[in-house]
Amino acid sequence: MPKQWHLDIFRNENIQYFALAFYWYSYQPVTVTLVPYFVFSIFHAFGYIRSTIIPVLFPADQNPWIAQLCDTIKSYTDQYHETAMQISAYVEVMIVIPRLLLGVLLFRTSILALIIFSHFLRLRYYLSPHTQQAVFQSTLFLDHWLLPPTKDPRIPPWLSKLYFNLRAMIVRYASATGSVTSSCILLLLGSSLTSFAINPAEWYKANPGMAKIGPVKNHQITDIHGRVRFFHGTNVVKKEAPWYRSFDFKPGDSFGLQDVQNLQRLGINAVRLGHHWAGSEPVRGQYNTTFLDIMKQQTQLANDHGIYILVDVHQDVLAQQFCGHGVPSWFVKTDWVPSYKRFPVPQKLTPFTTNDQGIPSSSDCSSLEWDLSYLTVAVANAFGRLYNNYDGLGDAFALYWKQLASQYVDTPNILGYNLLNEPWVGDQWADPTLLVPGVADHKTMEALWNRAATQIRNVDNNTLIWFEGSTFDIKSGFNNVPLGDGSKTVQSFHYYRPPQIGAITTTLANRADDSKRLNTAAVMTEFTMWMGDQSQMDGIQTAVNAADDYMVSWMGWAYENLYDANGTMYAALAKHYSRAYPQAISGTPDKFTFNTTDSSFSLVFHADPTIDAPTELILPKDTFPNGYNVSFTPADALVPYALDDQRTLALFTQPSIQSGQAISISITKK
Repeated sequence: MPKQWHLDIFRNENIQYFALAFYWYSYQPVTVTLVPYFVFSIFHAFGYIRSTIIPVLFPADQNPWIAQLCDTIKSYTDQYHETAMQISAYVEVMIVIPRLLLGVLLFRTSILALIIFSHFLRLRYYLSPHTQQAVFQSTLFLDHWLLPPTKDPRIPPWLSKLYFNLRAMIVRYASATGSVTSSCILLLLGSSLTSFAINPAEWYKANPGMAKIGPVKNHQITDIHGRVRFFHGTNVVKKEAPWYRSFDFKPGDSFGLQDVQNLQRLGINAVRLGHHWAGSEPVRGQYNTTFLDIMKQQTQLANDHGIYILVDVHQDVLAQQFCGHGVPSWFVKTDWVPSYKRFPVPQKLTPFTTNDQGIPSSSDCSSLEWDLSYLTVAVANAFGRLYNNYDGLGDAFALYWKQLASQYVDTPNILGYNLLNEPWVGDQWADPTLLVPGVADHKTMEALWNRAATQIRNVDNNTLIWFEGSTFDIKSGFNNVPLGDGSKTVQSFHYYRPPQIGAITTTLANRADDSKRLNTAAVMTEFTMWMGDQSQMDGIQTAVNAADDYMVSWMGWAYENLYDANGTMYAALAKHYSRAYPQAISGTPDKFTFNTTDSSFSLVFHADPTIDAPTELILPKDTFPNGYNVSFTPADALVPYALDDQRTLALFTQPSIQSGQAISISITKK
């Protein structure tokens, strides 16, 4: 008899249920085991009536209404079949098994019944997606309810320990005997034998806190475990003295405990935090340790809530003398340009009156379009002096970065060092070619980035160095990344229209080309994320969708825009931050998508079983208020574990999965 013939019989669910029914007939029946038979009988009966009895007794050609009746029966069975099968699977997994276990413990049921039903259910698991889903959800529930860190506080420690030890005992027993029976029981309690070789709670206990960020590989950021990392974040920048947001909660103008709790709830896992040079070095060569300590305290607050910090030296129009901010007041000298060319000439025809520090009045500054101030003679001249290291200004900038790196080298939640926000091209009045997109990147900026990176690497050899080019670049003009090592750098870029003139997909495609040429990664660290007309709101939706399509991390501008005048979050903005996304992937990502219509999420990646750390999905509570359903293919590929932060689902890859095997994950709202 051919082997395949045996297998076909063995796999036939009717044969399986017949064999089980024969056992229940021969043995004292357990009433609850009849539920699946009752459900199946209803659908089989309807099917037999529609396909056999009605056509024989009432030929359709003689009774036109018969065809309509058959269609109604078919529609009913099609509509409710999946639900009925799922109910049956849940009964078998979550009611029958506990009932048999209880009966064995109370000596009212034979252990043979438990063994036989375990064999049966193991077959159902491998052949039925409904059983797979029932096993998965029951395991997820038990682990979440009984095991730390998500254990219900009402559960006594002895019960958690008993549950854990019972699982461990079954693992040892199954591993020692290799018996099919043991494997079946194990499967029922945790989806497969290898599930329990993985202990999620123990892994997180052995790897507490946030995973330190590692190198760039294959144009994606990774962590020390080898996982590919993705970030959804915002910007927190104070553009005036004291140069930091208050710890005391004031919607839009603070960065304290309540703020990081709000951001965590939204699902944000990264903040680009402004570290103003003006606040750090008010006197040349003397660092303000009070300011730096405050920044480190805020970084620690973020760490405590699962949020990475991108250390950002921020500037807009460079200095207060130019109605901007960024560098300390000692940086700019009034006599750098002739009196008739002083700021804001030629934006205004005559220079502004200033105080004794050379700073114009706020009323004069408010009369300007700030972004056009980069075209003034004084601003261009000052940037030129920074790039040319006039009076050691480039060295001073680099030494400030050394100070920051010294402070953060051992801080686990540092995402990187963003060298300078939106650097201007330099002195275009001395060299007009700098206004050609891409030219300034290699002609003026590259040397300064290398200067700063050298100082950083004197104290921190591993943290990623993030660099920006001109805001109006089409494609990057850098000859190389800072110090030439793409595995330790990230290209930071912004998308605004203007200065960009094309669609965001064009910018994302260009940055992807840059990453390939420079052998690095790219992250969109600013884009429009504030309330506006319908066109602007549609543009935000397009941007975050496109970023997912290109698998690009992003940080919106800015946290301050998230609240209205009454301190209430704009729901229209919050929903974009609260997207589901993969925080970490234990393998190579293929694609991921969040559907804003029904809040469903899907991810496809190729597994790397050598990574023992889990894939982690961010599933914000605001988006999934009643929880979520999880399914994946292959059904035995992952071991799920929900963290107690109310937003993270960890999925451990089974050791049995082959390297490179495609795994698909689907999340839907409950």
